[in-house]
Amino acid sequence: MTALKGLGTYGNGVGVTTPLDHKMADAGLISKTALNAVRPGLFWGGTATIVSGTAGMSYSVAAYNCVTTRGATAGVVLGGNDGTLSVATTAAPGSNSRYDVVYHWHREFSLDGTDSNPVIGVVQGDSAASPTVPSLAAFPGAIELARILVPAGVTATNTGTTITQTAPFTAVDGGKIVVRTTTERDAIVTPKADDKTYCLADLITYRYNGSAWKAWESDWFSWTPTFTNLTVGNGSLVGKRKYDCGDVVAEFDLTFGNATSVSGSVTVAPPVTAATPATLTGLAGLAFCHAGSVDAELTVVLSSGTVLTIFAKNTASTYAAITGLSSTIPGTWTTGSTLSVRQIRFAPA
Repeated sequence: MTALKGLGTYGNGVGVTTPLDHKMADAGLISKTALNAVRPGLFWGGTATIVSGTAGMSYSVAAYNCVTTRGATAGVVLGGNDGTLSVATTAAPGSNSRYDVVYHWHREFSLDGTDSNPVIGVVQGDSAASPTVPSLAAFPGAIELARILVPAGVTATNTGTTITQTAPFTAVDGGKIVVRTTTERDAIVTPKADDKTYCLADLITYRYNGSAWKAWESDWFSWTPTFTNLTVGNGSLVGKRKYDCGDVVAEFDLTFGNATSVSGSVTVAPPVTAATPATLTGLAGLAFCHAGSVDAELTVVLSSGTVLTIFAKNTASTYAAITGLSSTIPGTWTTGSTLSVRQIRFAPA
């Protein structure tokens, strides 16, 4: 191998910048699965539904931008579809079912003959009681956009068929790859340390730490804490949690009703299992309460991977050793008392 000619340079007595030079240079912009081996797919445009059914025997293909490749030594081709496109398929089988596959292919005259026009097409599989998905081997480098199970007798693709969106998403190198599910995330070939994915199924960004995908960041999700020695009853309880740089952050607010009670040392199950703390007194968060006539600061300690314990001072007026909550600690809990837990933060298991 030799150094590639740079894009935008003029030719000289030795040679000129070729289409392959362009394609190899463009490969540097795309997320990699190995050296020069890019991850082909669609660039995320805000929707995971690329192919949909119509009132006839055709499919509607949404607009997108994409990148295809025929291998590490072939570089990449950037392209896409600039508007909604209708792609016809054949009549449904007379019996059993078949699979249709809608695909995007960058045909090249020098490699495939005919012309270099892009192709968005449909290939039909054989009808069978248990049909198999047709191959795209005849279209080297093509991207599968969707596969559709077409049962016998249907006359429209928007009723009776089962459309599965299969188009992979890609990103610029170092960017965040969108995946539909964690299964799709786990199918990514040879992810690199610090690669990130955004999963549409759970709305969580994951980071690859060199050996596994770990939840990295998210917006707030609702969380209903589970307590020991605290009965919520008709109290008002609102909780939320999120991922932040790999840690779990959680908080909740509880206003006591007349059926809310504290019967002993209060513990809370964390929203996800925590990494085992180095000691049994690892500070996990802070809390504040108004118990009867007492306003007090509390401490939240990660006692184990599945237990958060809320502690108070022995009395409201001294800084004696902390103790667990009770029906009278740090004050007498009555209707209207409040317990607010903030800044719970821990590493998940």
